[in-house]
Amino acid sequence: MVALVLRGDEIVGQACADALEADGHVVEMVDDASAVQARAAEADVLVVVPPIPVVGRSGGGATLSWLETVHAAVAAVSPPMQARGDGRIVLVVVASGLPGRSATDQTSSAMWGAVGLARTAARELAPHGVTVNAVRIGLVDHPALRDEAAADPAVAEALAAVERQAPLRRTVAPSDVAAAVAFLASPAAAYVTGVVLPVDAGLTIGLGG
Repeated sequence: MVALVLRGDEIVGQACADALEADGHVVEMVDDASAVQARAAEADVLVVVPPIPVVGRSGGGATLSWLETVHAAVAAVSPPMQARGDGRIVLVVVASGLPGRSATDQTSSAMWGAVGLARTAARELAPHGVTVNAVRIGLVDHPALRDEAAADPAVAEALAAVERQAPLRRTVAPSDVAAAVAFLASPAAAYVTGVVLPVDAGLTIGLGG
């Protein structure tokens, strides 16, 4: 079983790769759609991890170019998966990009586009035994975030505010994301498709969403 992890974030991407390897997949980390296309015929699983934006700042998130990459990657693996009658596609999306704060915000457009792609592809590929799902992640706690918080009081306060709002009172660990991805890529999730699974420490309900 070959799993391709298209990584937009090294930390989360590696966590997903480790979880998939623990489940018996042969994992290859790739950085662009052309690398996915080169291995598409062998892939049983495609996982797409977006760039993770830094809390409190506007930069660093996914762009519309990233969304084009996701579309190309899904399009590449879909035909061989359909031909085999089996396959798993999991798209990770960042919850902070989904409220749609601005029509000019590329991250919001990219995240909504990825959700729409997951749902559309789920409908198209389901008759062929291929599942497509999304994992909607909250604020991910990894070294880059902690470095920014240490250097910038505004980022530190934004981080603390998120932790206070989340019912579980913490941010999301990369391993939390990876566990959800591994489940959706596993035989246990064979009858799950078209869902957007929140992995956000309860932040959605904490904000009343």
